[in-house]
Amino acid sequence: MYKIGLQLNESFIKLAKLSQKNKTITIESLLNETIVKPLYFQDSSLISGLDAIEVLFREIELPTHEKRKIFKLLPFQIESELPYSLEEAVIGLQLSLDAKEKKGKASIFSVRAPALEAHIERHAKRNLELDQVSCVPAALCRFFNFFFSNLSQAILLHIGEQTSVALYLENGQIVFSHTFPIGVEKLSSKEAIPQAQKEFDRIFAFLEKKIPESCSALIITGDFSYLPTFSDFLSSYLPPSLQIQPFPHHPSYDTPTLQSFAIPIGLALEGLLQDGKSFSFCQGSFATHFMKEKKKKKVFSFALAALALACTVSIMGNIYLEQKKHQLLKGFSSIFPKEKGSIHTIQELEQELSFLEAEEQKEQKKYSLNLPVANVSKTLALLSTHPAFSRSVEITKVTYQLIKYPKEGTPKAPYLGIVELELRIENPKTAALFYEKFCQNNLLINTKKEISWQEKGSTYSLSFFLKPHKEKSL
Repeated sequence: MYKIGLQLNESFIKLAKLSQKNKTITIESLLNETIVKPLYFQDSSLISGLDAIEVLFREIELPTHEKRKIFKLLPFQIESELPYSLEEAVIGLQLSLDAKEKKGKASIFSVRAPALEAHIERHAKRNLELDQVSCVPAALCRFFNFFFSNLSQAILLHIGEQTSVALYLENGQIVFSHTFPIGVEKLSSKEAIPQAQKEFDRIFAFLEKKIPESCSALIITGDFSYLPTFSDFLSSYLPPSLQIQPFPHHPSYDTPTLQSFAIPIGLALEGLLQDGKSFSFCQGSFATHFMKEKKKKKVFSFALAALALACTVSIMGNIYLEQKKHQLLKGFSSIFPKEKGSIHTIQELEQELSFLEAEEQKEQKKYSLNLPVANVSKTLALLSTHPAFSRSVEITKVTYQLIKYPKEGTPKAPYLGIVELELRIENPKTAALFYEKFCQNNLLINTKKEISWQEKGSTYSLSFFLKPHKEKSL
């Protein structure tokens, strides 16, 4: 996609065709024609610019860097800056926000609605279908940043056919814009020279008051190359602090050509660069028929792309599910008894799983799910609260073990649990009293089974079988 910046004059059109690839911007062609072949516009977007005299520029300081708050404050601040009502204004906006300082600046470009309508209509009569409408000051700022990116401050003076504009640029942004009614036509007339002299005196006196002393660069653009004495004429009015800057070398175009095409080159850059600083006055009701149709095509293309994506996702999803289903059937068949045959469908798999579930439930009924002896936690709880234990009796080890329980082949086998205690008791009399008291009416001990009591110094071992019970849990 190419971007074409066009400057429409009374008798001719200037066009700059630019492209971008891998962040490299190329000037494809510069044309100065009365009639342009439609083929030139193929695969291109057209960007025009309102003349500087039709655009009001203001820079507004912002007390915040938050966009939500900015858009609430701006309408009131803009209205106070305009010499006409906000209702008849069309606004182009550039924001420069500083999150660290929590503040920002808004560059406001305003045009009256009738001037914008006349601009669009003038291009429509020439069969020029616009994609974007910017303005000359914004285009010249783009031109400056593209060719003079090494300069942090400069004055750019553009000499047009009827009017001229002086911009003071700082850190790549417009600080102020001033338009004056002198152009190439007047400068080429000897009768207009005295008026031009007064105007340039006034302009440079105005600039000396406005610009900082650190600014010494002056860049001149426009159609003055066939006025051989213009540079000498202008030099006589320059303040001593200003110096005319030479243009950087370009492999395809000389300096006079670049100066002449500064506006269309800048307009093409407005459309080409996606840095959040480009804007278009063609918004809302001022969008051209061509823009609306182009937007409809984009929406339609997006809808088709979304539909195609949905279909692709659906197809890929079905393929994925089929693959998973095949893997599931294959994996189940590998563990399924061969004598029962293979499983080929999900329905067959569901039937077999239902059968296995029913068989499992039958199998579970063969086993007692209730433990008829005290479990581990209950055993420990009863031990910790038994009155036989005192400070003189220390439990150093507890072992709980089920030595008999139901198994496959013997589902009716009884549960038989045994508990082994290792105790530390210093006094033998205390040990004897403990044993006697512990074994009397103990809910844990099965008195029908053997109770083992062994002594080894101050260490005693006590083992007993757990008493069975009929309740769900002890």
